[in-house]
Amino acid sequence: MKWIKLFIAVTSVFIHASGQNLEQTFTLAQNQFEKGEFYQSEKTYKRVLFFDSSNIFRGRATEKLAHISIVKNDLQEALNYFDQAYFSISNQQIRTDIQFERIQLFIETQEFQKALAELYQVDIIEGNAERIALYEGYCQYLLKDFEAARSAFLILAQDSLVANNINQKIKRALQIEKMNPKTYQILSYIVPGLGQILLGETKNSINSILLNTGLTLLFIETARKLSLFDATLSVIPWFYRYYAGGAKLTKDLAIEKKQRRHEENLSQLIASVTD
Repeated sequence: MKWIKLFIAVTSVFIHASGQNLEQTFTLAQNQFEKGEFYQSEKTYKRVLFFDSSNIFRGRATEKLAHISIVKNDLQEALNYFDQAYFSISNQQIRTDIQFERIQLFIETQEFQKALAELYQVDIIEGNAERIALYEGYCQYLLKDFEAARSAFLILAQDSLVANNINQKIKRALQIEKMNPKTYQILSYIVPGLGQILLGETKNSINSILLNTGLTLLFIETARKLSLFDATLSVIPWFYRYYAGGAKLTKDLAIEKKQRRHEENLSQLIASVTD
């Protein structure tokens, strides 16, 4: 039993001494963080959390640990630390800033529904109503709810000119969304290279036409010199590979172009409401 009492006594002294130096440890962690020494500061902040039984520094420490997790690209850990920080801090402005940090992480990971859910919990205080509208419009646009995006962005319209521009960009978004990549794929099945021509991919379309034409001529020549069976056996597998591959490439190009048009349209929309 003596060793248990000794252990308790030593531990109590150690904890008491640590408590006296807790503020110094936190200051050290802050200095390390400001210098960009994230690995060292992470260990020091965690030491603060371990000994901070009164939760004096917990809010500020977990907030910094969240930022370190972002540097480490561990976004889920960052979200967890931000969550802890939110419930450990009483200052409303800092709590709101933490909510926006979480929203940005959800957007970065393309979890737009979660970003909106977090956004709708943000208390509207002086100076953040416009920021809330901007984030909501951005998320709704990427979720393809263009009418909800229009409503959010119109909150930011300072005059009729900006409002008209928002409406034009939303109209453009609806037009872009009508673009069906499967249509271009089908057209390339009907006439190889046609879908790519309509997409403006002239180089790819020429390559597709030349390749399929060359294989067709090779099939005819092989059938003439040898037999239809030999031509089918030797040429058709290659013909189908490039024929089907060209159509699939057309679909992929259409998806990419559609996405790029949406990105350009959204960037222009945001620029118009933030100027």
